Amino acid sequence: LTKSNLHVALAQRLRIEGEEDSQILAVVTHLKAGLGEEAERERTEQVHTLLKRVSEAKLPTVVLADLNCGDRPLHTDTGATLEPKVHPLLAARGFRSAFAAAAGAEPGYTCWGGWHCHDVAGVFDYVLCFGRRLQARRALDVPRAEAVL
Repeated sequence: LTKSNLHVALAQRLRIEGEEDSQILAVVTHLKAGLGEEAERERTEQVHTLLKRVSEAKLPTVVLADLNCGDRPLHTDTGATLEPKVHPLLAARGFRSAFAAAAGAEPGYTCWGGWHCHDVAGVFDYVLCFGRRLQARRALDVPRAEAVL
């Protein structure tokens, strides 16, 4: 563990009432912010720590995550393109976006914020499911971009 990934997440085992010996792991996390390669590397380290802890639990898992990065490339304030690394890593390990599973695709954005030189809108926030027993059925959509501007 390093200073940057020491406080990656809070996790709690939850028992499902009415189902004997049935538990899930609920996790909430907020990864390093920043639109640069260094921040993406730090988020990747944080996710490796998270994945290690989740795999040790050996339970179906729901992760409420502010990944501070998305599933598609972003343009930084310097004009560079930041390729996503965290979301593909989670997907490769079997984590599924509940929104995408229920709606067929990710929303247009989950976060829309103004920076000093431009707006950043992206899909940074996720409900991720791990395990066959956890299936998303519905999702609330976000407002259309025209309603936000």
